[in-house]
Amino acid sequence: MPPANPHQSKHKRHPRQGFTLTELLLVIAIIAILFSILLPTVGKMKTSANKAKCASNLRNLALACRSYSVEHNARAPHPNLTNDLEPSYIHAPHYYEVAAYEDTLAPYLGDRFDTMYCPGELSNDPIGSYDPEIQRQANTPNEFVSYQYFQSTSTGAPSGNAKAEYSLLFSNTLNAPIDCAMWGCLTYITGSKSFGHMEGRSSSGSIEGMNAAYADGSVRWVPFDQLEPYTADGSYLWPKPLHEQP
Repeated sequence: MPPANPHQSKHKRHPRQGFTLTELLLVIAIIAILFSILLPTVGKMKTSANKAKCASNLRNLALACRSYSVEHNARAPHPNLTNDLEPSYIHAPHYYEVAAYEDTLAPYLGDRFDTMYCPGELSNDPIGSYDPEIQRQANTPNEFVSYQYFQSTSTGAPSGNAKAEYSLLFSNTLNAPIDCAMWGCLTYITGSKSFGHMEGRSSSGSIEGMNAAYADGSVRWVPFDQLEPYTADGSYLWPKPLHEQP
């Protein structure tokens, strides 16, 4: 047997352990680039999903109104009750009293926290007014929701009161004008603040648009330039009639 090479151990190759600093920095840079590319895509997917869920909610609301009318002599669902528990349509567009909901839409839609809140940015409202989970846990849930119901007899100057020409536009839901929206995302704008599906609660005064549902159950996204004031003070917005939209 030949003697061992005394220089063999000097030239023995040892496996390299881990990355060099340069390689590690390169990997981090690649991950950062991929993240910056994918992040907007993930955001767009979430926005699209919220829009679709919102549209589904609004479609169900419009169809529930129709079902209620079929069973109640064509009368539209009432968003609140008088002190004598009589149906009332005097309300701000995004007010739907809990007791009135149980009396009208609950049999068709179930849990109001699953159906009466837009899943867009407004659901992340930092104050919690339009966060359905916060409201679900509240001892006294907010009577205001993040959808608007364009059905009111209250007209005139105060905020929330409809223009006279919009008073009880859908009083007969079975024969309602399909050219006009019945339900939509809360869309409110003044000089100091705004509320919207895409923007949530904002001080920018900028609104992208709203999902709106019509009496036949159809739903469409209506951009801001196709909205007009619904209320006498101009704060709550409503889609223009379809024949006026491009």
